[in-house]
Amino acid sequence: MKTLCKAMTKLIILGALAAAPLYAQIPNGLTFTTSFPFYVGNQYMPAGSYIVTEPLANSDWLLVRDADYTRSAYIGYIPTETLTPANQGEVTFHEYGDVAFLASLTVTGDTSGMEVLPRKHEKQTALAEHQLASNNSVPLEAVRAGN
Repeated sequence: MKTLCKAMTKLIILGALAAAPLYAQIPNGLTFTTSFPFYVGNQYMPAGSYIVTEPLANSDWLLVRDADYTRSAYIGYIPTETLTPANQGEVTFHEYGDVAFLASLTVTGDTSGMEVLPRKHEKQTALAEHQLASNNSVPLEAVRAGN
């Protein structure tokens, strides 16, 4: 039992350290613009400009809202890690026919990112379209302090 407790403690600490870089990467938010509508989970978002923030420090939740503050959605994510920093930050969408879903975010200069797991609506759309998702990406930029 002691060995199991020690192993669990080490795993929790390692997991927290691995995810720590994600918490520092979006202090002021991230922005992107799409020319197509998309879904954040089950929430429909029309084409336009968006800002992504982490509403609670040290959480695995993101708030995606439009520039006009008229539409917003919370979405959980899983931290990801790459070997080399991203040359250009991007938001990736899974597309099934003409329906797109937010899938992942990477930040310029960071090795960490965020992956959004498919939710019920995306899974249903994939089944209805009888196809695998294609990917579409748009640039993602950090909001500078004071903007």
